[in-house]
Amino acid sequence: MTYSFVKPKIKPVFSLFLRIWMVFFFFGAGFIVFIYLFIYIKTSFILSHIEQKKQELITIQNSIDENEKLFVLLSDQKGLALSINGKEGDNEKLRYDIANLFDLIVKTNGIKLDELNINRHYLRLSGITPTKEMFSLLIETPLKSVFDESKTSFYRLKNGWYRFVSVNEETIRLDNER
Repeated sequence: MTYSFVKPKIKPVFSLFLRIWMVFFFFGAGFIVFIYLFIYIKTSFILSHIEQKKQELITIQNSIDENEKLFVLLSDQKGLALSINGKEGDNEKLRYDIANLFDLIVKTNGIKLDELNINRHYLRLSGITPTKEMFSLLIETPLKSVFDESKTSFYRLKNGWYRFVSVNEETIRLDNER
C-alpha cells in the first residue's frame, strides 16, 4: 500500500541554486586574489624602479658636485693664469729679459745653469761659474737692473770653480704705482 501518488526522487546534496552561488563566490574570490596579486606585483615593480631612480639621482648629484668642484678649480686656475699673465707689456718685458739672460749665459761659455725657477716676481738661478767676477759682471749686474733685490751666494768647489745660488726678487707694487 502506498500513501503517495508521486514517486520519491533522490535529492541532490548541492542544489542548482547552491551551485550557482558557489560558482559566483569562487569567481569573486578568484577575481579578488587576481587583483591583489596584480597590485602587489605592480607595486613591487614600481618600488624597484623608484630605487633605481634614487641611485641614478645619487650618482648624478655626485657628478654635479664633482663638476662644481672642477669648475671652481678651473675658475681659480683661470684667475691665477690671468693674474700671472698680467698686462701685455709685462709679458713682453719678461720674455725679453729672460732671452737676454740666456744669451749672456750662452755667450760666456763658462757659466753653466743647473736650475732656473721663475715666476712673475721671483727668479732663482743656481749653477757653476769659473770666477765670481765673471758672474758678477755678466749676470748679476743685468739682474740687478731688472729686479729690486738681488742676492748671490758662492761656494768654492774642489776644482777651483764656484757654485752659485742667485735669488732675485721684485717688490710687488700696486697697479697704480706702475
